[in-house]
Amino acid sequence: APYRPAMHARRSSLSRRRGDARGLGFVRMGTHSLDPREDPMLEIPRDITDPLGLHVQLAVLLASEAQRWRSRVTLEHAGRVVDASQAMDLMMLGIRSGEHVVVRVEGPDEATASAALGRIVATF
Repeated sequence: APYRPAMHARRSSLSRRRGDARGLGFVRMGTHSLDPREDPMLEIPRDITDPLGLHVQLAVLLASEAQRWRSRVTLEHAGRVVDASQAMDLMMLGIRSGEHVVVRVEGPDEATASAALGRIVATF
């Protein structure tokens, strides 16, 4: 079974380190811990610029990429968090052009998953 850490609505952030991994605007959040299950997650903030918002084609593209990775991938919009590997969950958010979303990646392959997902999110 793939590694799926428990979902936390919001982690307290004792320290924030901003990094720009390949110009994709990643933000690393979380607390520092020796427990590998408590590693900080990577966040990809993005304002939706597509005139149609987050439509079916973009939702399916993001969901199919999110399913490729062992890391847990979520998308947050207006206080609601959904599993980004489910296209229907993404569509149910009703994200319009100009609205802000945050894609979070947390897990054993989060660095490579974030790079791949960041390239897709950059097209939104």
